[in-house]
Amino acid sequence: MDNHIKELFKKYISDKANKADRKKIREAVSLMPDKELDHTLSDIWNEYDGTKEIDGFNLITNKIQPRRRITSIRIIASVAASLLICTMIGLQVYYYINNKKLNNFINQEVAMSVQSGERTDITLPDGTKMTLNAGTAISYSVDYGLVKREVKLTGEAFFDVAKNPEKPFILNTEYVGIEVLGTKFNISAYTEFNEVETTLLEGSVKLTTKGIRKQTIVMQPNDKAVYNKETDELSVTKKTAIHLETAWLEGKLVFRSADFKNILKKLEQRYGVEIIIRNPEKYNMDLFTGTFKEDYVNGVLKILQLHYNFTYTEDDGKIHITLNSK
Repeated sequence: MDNHIKELFKKYISDKANKADRKKIREAVSLMPDKELDHTLSDIWNEYDGTKEIDGFNLITNKIQPRRRITSIRIIASVAASLLICTMIGLQVYYYINNKKLNNFINQEVAMSVQSGERTDITLPDGTKMTLNAGTAISYSVDYGLVKREVKLTGEAFFDVAKNPEKPFILNTEYVGIEVLGTKFNISAYTEFNEVETTLLEGSVKLTTKGIRKQTIVMQPNDKAVYNKETDELSVTKKTAIHLETAWLEGKLVFRSADFKNILKKLEQRYGVEIIIRNPEKYNMDLFTGTFKEDYVNGVLKILQLHYNFTYTEDDGKIHITLNSK
C-alpha cells in the first residue's frame, strides 16, 4: 500500500477522514492482496501500541449520546485502530480475526466513567441502551456482542437490553451477577453503599449473589431484590413502586426512610459536590422520606434543614455542615 493510502488510514483512526477519504480507503482495500493487507494492518497497530485516550470513540460500533459528558473513555489505541478499520471494510479483513495479535487486542476492555453531578446515555453495538447515573463506571470487552455480551458495573444504571436468545446479556457487579435475554431493569451497586438494589420492569432476569452463600433467584416484573453486603442476605419485594426506583432518570432524588449520612452521599453524587460534617459526634439518627427535583444542592439543603437541625457554609466548592443540638 502506498504511503498516501496509509496516511488516509491514520486520518480515519484520528476521526479526521472525510467522505472522499473513506471512499478511497474502501476502494484500495477491495483491491489489496491479503498479504499486503496483513502487513499494512500490522504496521498501523505497531504504531499505535500502548494505552492512549481516544476521542471520537463513537466511531467504533458504539453510539454514545452524552446527556452532559462522559468524563473518561479509555481504550487501547491499537485495538481502536484495528476495530475502526475492520468496521469500515467489513469482511475483507474477517480472516484477520484469527491472527494472534488481534486476539490479544480483543482481550482488552473499553472503560467509561461518569462524574458526580452528571448522567449519560449509551447504546452498545447490539442495540442495548444504558443510562448511567452519576458516579457510575462500566467496562466491557472490545469484542462485545461477537461471542458474548458481558458488562461490568459499579454505580447505578438503567438497562434496556436488546433481545438475543443465543447470547444472554451478563451484568457483573462486585456482589451480584445478572443474566438476561432481553429486558428492562435498574440496578444500584455503588461501592460506598451497603446494599445492591435491582428492580425489574419488563421480562425476567436471573440474579446470583457472590457472597459467602451463593443465592440465585429469577425475578419477575415489579420485583425488587436487595442484597446486603454485610449480612450476605438477599430479599425480594413484590409489586414495588417502579416509578420511585427509576425517578433518577427524570432528575429526581427519592428518599424513603433514609439515613442522613446516606442522604448526603446521594447529594454528593447528584450535584457533584463534596459535603463534610464538621462535628459527626452529633450525628442525627432520624430517618427522612421525601422527593426532590432541585437544580441546585442549596435548594435541597434548605428543605432538609426543616427536618434536621444544622447549618452549612460553602467554601471552595465544598459544603461544610455543622450539626446543632436538638
